Amino acid sequence: MARIVRALALGGLLLSAVEAAPRYSGTIVAVDPGGRSITLNELGPGIPGGRNQEIRRVIELSSATKLLLATRAEESQDTEWRGGYTESPIRVTDLKPGDYATVEAEAQNGSLRAISVVVVRPTAVAR
Repeated sequence: MARIVRALALGGLLLSAVEAAPRYSGTIVAVDPGGRSITLNELGPGIPGGRNQEIRRVIELSSATKLLLATRAEESQDTEWRGGYTESPIRVTDLKPGDYATVEAEAQNGSLRAISVVVVRPTAVAR
């Protein structure tokens, strides 16, 4: 019985260790001039009248925040799937209002602190 309890406790610890931080996706509407935060406009559930609810989230950045730009992979590059994306590091000064971003964040002292920010920008497609 004690072994079962220990195994269940260890299993719970392992599950919590691999549990991913929440992700938020939307358009960056503001970047703090000092690079300490971004404001993300995320679309939430629909509201009466057929419109989506907009949720503004101010997310803190730190020197440990991983900032990446995702771009379409070149045809000659090996990716996991055709038309995949590659990611390259960017600086906080490269973040701009209008960028679409997915932010992995953790709650800390009543606010959100970014672990990573992945930006995707629209590109012109040759037809």
